[in-house]
Amino acid sequence: HLWVLESGNGSLAITDLVSGKIETVTQLPGFTRGLDFWGNLAFVGLSQVRETAVFSGIPLTQKLEERICGVWVINIKTGQTVAFLQFEDAVQEIFAVAVLPGIRFPEIIDWDEKLIASSYVLPDEALADVPEAQKQLTTTTSTPQQQPISDLSEFSTSPLPNKSGQQRKEKRGFDTKGNNHQAK
Repeated sequence: HLWVLESGNGSLAITDLVSGKIETVTQLPGFTRGLDFWGNLAFVGLSQVRETAVFSGIPLTQKLEERICGVWVINIKTGQTVAFLQFEDAVQEIFAVAVLPGIRFPEIIDWDEKLIASSYVLPDEALADVPEAQKQLTTTTSTPQQQPISDLSEFSTSPLPNKSGQQRKEKRGFDTKGNNHQAK
C-alpha cells in the first residue's frame, strides 16, 4: 500500500495499489502538507487554507471554518493523535516535514559566512572534555523547544504579537492521548 495525504480533505490515508481504493486513517484539522514516518508514527504537516477562489470549493473548507497550522503525530496502527505542535499567527503554512533521527537541537541559520565559519558540529564523545560546571550551565538554561523529541509533554512559545498587536505569552501542552492543555 501507499501512504497519501488528501490535502483537500485534511486526511492521512492508505491507498491499495492493486484496487486503487483509498482508506482514510484519520481526519486532521488542516490542509495536510508534508509527511514523514518514524516507526509506527506519522508526522503530518498541516496548513491553514488560504482564503482564495482556488481553495473555495474543496471539502476541507466546507467542513471546517477554522483550520489549523502545525505538525500532528499520528499512530499509524490506530489512527489516534499522539501529539501535536500548533502554530498560531506568524506561521500559516507547512510545506514539508522531516524526522531528523539522532538530531537533538536542529537549527536553521541564514547564509552568513561569519556565522558559518564559527559554527561547529561535535560528536557526543567530544563533550566528555567539557568541564562539569559548563555542562550543568548548558542543561539548566535549555528552553522547552530544545528538549529531545522523546519529551513531547510540553512546549512554550516566546511572546509574539497577537492580531491586535499586543504581546501574548502562551503555553500549550498535550498528553499522550492527544488532549490539548492550554494556559495563558
